[in-house]
Amino acid sequence: MSTWQFNNVAWLYLFTIISSIVIAFRAWKARDVQGGLLFMFLSIATGIWSLSFLLGFFNTDLAWKLIMLRFEYVGILGSGYFWVAFIAYYGNYHFLMNKKFLILLGIVPVLAFYTVLTVDTNHIYYASYGLAKKGDLIIFVKHYGVGFYITMVYLYCLVIGGLLLYLNAVLQMPKQFHKQIIPITITVIIIIFTNIPYVFGNNPFAPYDFTPVSFGAVNIVISFLMNRFGFLDIVPVAYNQVFHNVNSGIIIIDNRNRVLELNSIAEQALEKSSANSIGKQISDVFPQAYELIKDSDSQKEMKEEIQLGKEIRTYSLSISPFNDLSGKSVGRLIILYDITDLKNALNDLNTYAHTVAHDLKSPVSVMLGFTEVLEDEEITKEEKTESIEVLRESLTKMIKIIESLLLLAEVRSETDINAAPLDMGTIIRNSVFRLRNESMEKNATISVQDNWPCVMGQDLWIEEVWVNYLSNAIKYGGTPPQIKLGADIIDGYAKFWIKDNGPGLSDGQQLQIFDEFNRLAYKGAAAGHGLGLSIVKRIIQKLNGEVGVESIEGQGSKFYFILPLQKK
Repeated sequence: MSTWQFNNVAWLYLFTIISSIVIAFRAWKARDVQGGLLFMFLSIATGIWSLSFLLGFFNTDLAWKLIMLRFEYVGILGSGYFWVAFIAYYGNYHFLMNKKFLILLGIVPVLAFYTVLTVDTNHIYYASYGLAKKGDLIIFVKHYGVGFYITMVYLYCLVIGGLLLYLNAVLQMPKQFHKQIIPITITVIIIIFTNIPYVFGNNPFAPYDFTPVSFGAVNIVISFLMNRFGFLDIVPVAYNQVFHNVNSGIIIIDNRNRVLELNSIAEQALEKSSANSIGKQISDVFPQAYELIKDSDSQKEMKEEIQLGKEIRTYSLSISPFNDLSGKSVGRLIILYDITDLKNALNDLNTYAHTVAHDLKSPVSVMLGFTEVLEDEEITKEEKTESIEVLRESLTKMIKIIESLLLLAEVRSETDINAAPLDMGTIIRNSVFRLRNESMEKNATISVQDNWPCVMGQDLWIEEVWVNYLSNAIKYGGTPPQIKLGADIIDGYAKFWIKDNGPGLSDGQQLQIFDEFNRLAYKGAAAGHGLGLSIVKRIIQKLNGEVGVESIEGQGSKFYFILPLQKK
């Protein structure tokens, strides 16, 4: 006589078993992804649970039912255990990703399984059990002991705790992962609300336990997540650590060269949104990177210098293998670091080196020549005096160049600005006094207004600004130079200006005049070292102001700087 009592309900359990095998196989294929192998064990556990219930419930032999019961608890206890273990790795919970945690997590399941193994010799798990007839079925009837309830509370805590950990982790991941939240939450709710009625005797599907059947619905949802949202395919990362608080563009691609995520800086550099980039081939999103990696070893690191964007900014492109916790490659990490300012600084440094070398070479050559003249014992006293004067002028020029460089370095490096109210009248008088010799030589006329608005700044720096402006006005003004100094108040700002009667500047000259090492290109003008107006610009910028020039060719120039008025 057959001991089997299959009916149409058995097909539901069979479907769950098959779907669990399919999901386990797909998880095995994604085993290189952190957490992938643990999810495979989770699917195997649910499959064992369903298979054991099927073979035990639809059989009439008590001994056989007890054997299947023990296998069933392998699946029940394994499902709870591997669910939390999977979440720990999938969610990058580093404090949980260790052997100690996994051992502690398994203590209750191991003890519970031991009591199930010895259920025929103790009453810890089942107070009593036996067979009973219900309709056409011979079912296994049991009365739960304290061990059972302790185990179930523990398992519920694992399921709910795992869900909370999952939600917390996913909310800190890229938006692509957020789409998984509702489906995963629904699957957990389905399992809990299917199991609770069975455990506490209010089972609407009695005598069947539809908890294993609920895994069939769960497997459908998981399959949907795998196909639609790349679950166990798109690599989860510690989003807060990688994407926040960095000044570089970051792009993650998988081993199939699909874009998994890019941060806001990468979006700006590529001028593409993450919404239109995630899931696409890197060749479509970032062709320059694809050209580097298309024929290369996935474990090879690459570096390149590229230019991107409408404004043509320069980036250092770095491509590195992206590994999971086990060290297996799961894709590549692309980093874009904006080196435009660094490149400009290096170009400035090169220009600076050539400019300073040229400007210092001239007075040094003159000095060297006149030292040879002074060695001549036959030169007259007048020639010797003239030679010493030339040497003095050359040394003075060298000192001015060096002082300008030192001031430029100070302004560049200064971070904490100790601004104070400025006595602009005194500063201007000092500036005019410093240039008295140049003014007298050029027969310059300097007109200064009486009252000046009060602004905040550093007096020595602002004196250098006026000295630069005045020096240029004297050098490049008319014959003789007629210079006016004044200030206007505009919307809470003071606009200080100096107007000359020189030949004026072209539009192109006005655009470049404040650049470093750019010499004023007046016809017949005295040679300079091209640092003056760049120093002016940096000083005023450090003081949260602006510089500029207004000029019409043939009608002179009006140089100005703007600073905020002192707050009362």
